[in-house]
Amino acid sequence: MAQLDGHEKAILKPIAAVFVDYPMHSLAESFNPFKNLKRTWKSVLGGLLINPLWMPIFYVMACKSVKKKILAY
Repeated sequence: MAQLDGHEKAILKPIAAVFVDYPMHSLAESFNPFKNLKRTWKSVLGGLLINPLWMPIFYVMACKSVKKKILAY
């Protein structure tokens, strides 16, 4: 920020303040399922909710590819 003029610093100062107030954790802590249980729980819950919805889509896609094979002969 040393190379910026006063107007640019005034624009970026509130953004920099947010990063100071809410520092990011290291990747080792963020992606470790034992250290970040809240994120792990959200990932498991999301996987349980979304996966059953994909099964009918893949089933229909498989049926279409089988029909295309049959019609190709």
